[in-house]
Amino acid sequence: MILAPRSLRTTCCCSLLVLLAACSNGRGSVEEESPPAQGAQQSFLVGGAVNGLAAAGLILQNNGAGNLPLTANGPFTFPDQVRTGAAYNVTVSSQPSGQTCTVTNGAGTVTSSNVTDIRVTCSTAGATFVVGGMVSGLTGTGLVLQLNGIEELAVLSTGSFTFGVKLAAGASYEVSIKTQPSNPSQVCTVARGSGTIAGDVTNVSITCSGSAFSIGGAVNGLLGSGLVLQNNGADDLSVAANGVFTFPRELATGARYSVTVRTQPENPIQACTVANGSGTVGGSDVTTVVVSCNASDFTIGGVVAGLAGSGLTLRNNGTDELAIHSNGSFVFPTALPNGASYSVDIAAQPTDPGQTCRVSNGSGLVRDNNVTDIAVNCVATGFLISGHVSKLRGSGLVLQNNGDDDLGIASNGRFAFVTRLPSGAPYDVTIAAQPRNPDQVCEVKDGSGTVRDSDVEDIEVKCADDD
Repeated sequence: MILAPRSLRTTCCCSLLVLLAACSNGRGSVEEESPPAQGAQQSFLVGGAVNGLAAAGLILQNNGAGNLPLTANGPFTFPDQVRTGAAYNVTVSSQPSGQTCTVTNGAGTVTSSNVTDIRVTCSTAGATFVVGGMVSGLTGTGLVLQLNGIEELAVLSTGSFTFGVKLAAGASYEVSIKTQPSNPSQVCTVARGSGTIAGDVTNVSITCSGSAFSIGGAVNGLLGSGLVLQNNGADDLSVAANGVFTFPRELATGARYSVTVRTQPENPIQACTVANGSGTVGGSDVTTVVVSCNASDFTIGGVVAGLAGSGLTLRNNGTDELAIHSNGSFVFPTALPNGASYSVDIAAQPTDPGQTCRVSNGSGLVRDNNVTDIAVNCVATGFLISGHVSKLRGSGLVLQNNGDDDLGIASNGRFAFVTRLPSGAPYDVTIAAQPRNPDQVCEVKDGSGTVRDSDVEDIEVKCADDD
């Protein structure tokens, strides 16, 4: 027997193996498989799971097409793949009979793997579901939860909880803390506490941690009734008598507190102020807030606008005078008790330049607060530009002031321009037209100058025949 060379025998054996592999794969010819080219576009499946389905007729769609009928709970996958980077949007095209199905995690963009986390939850009309979850970290007593602000549930220990009331599919739910635990004090917070019912809610999380401390102090000088304090703009506390007070809501270590007076006392009316009212909770109860109440005297004031001169003086109730030097807010030095009357007027008008100031909202009764809405508005005072005409026999004489403001003169005697000028303004009276029939020449004496806080009255116009 003659043997072929070793290299030829090796080649023949390899060729026979390739041929047999091709036949076993159902291909009639030998093809060498090659991996996808680098950067080639890939496609992936889009799917998820259905739960709660109890009727026929559910049809899903992806991107508004490709109907996918589903008849049972469990996994589902759309037959058409979606390319990497393309968007998907799974929606319910047809609801099952007597049920409502909702989709979560239904929209997104395909990355580099199959989409498997879409959830379709179906609920039956008329069905009701529980709301509950887990409590962790609870060491104190007295924790009370609330559902939708009505249903209460006392929680005694860590572990699972379930409210006694059930809610219908589509109803909203909100779990909140009504009462924080004490002995020791703790602050509990709610996570995943609100949403819409689509089945039993079991993932509400209540986490209790740290200690909480009370916020309080003492009230002194209280005579009236109706005093209401607030902490952090809420947590109202009515105080009826002097002594120690404590807000009902405790705060955790590191929390901010800010105590203010929401409502001042009446009968008699008093003004209460807060000292040591704000800060940060440390490792103990806050007991240093001081609320002091006094019989109230209130200030009288307002705002001045338009003031340009000097010497303005305001007066309250005919005696309490206040010199005003500039625009802005003002307050009389004498405060008045609640119920007292006030009446503000102008004791002296400003000069240089002269102005006229007027008071608005200047009178009334003090009512539980400082008076701050009195308005004093000042405007420039206008003065007459006037004089005397003599020896006029003709007609048509016209005077002018500052190049305009024409004034026709028909006879001898006093004249005054219509336009008034403020103090400090210049004036210049001239002849705009000489009289005729007979022709005359009129001249102005002392016709120019500057207005100084009073009417100009000494201008002389004398006319003579035109020879």
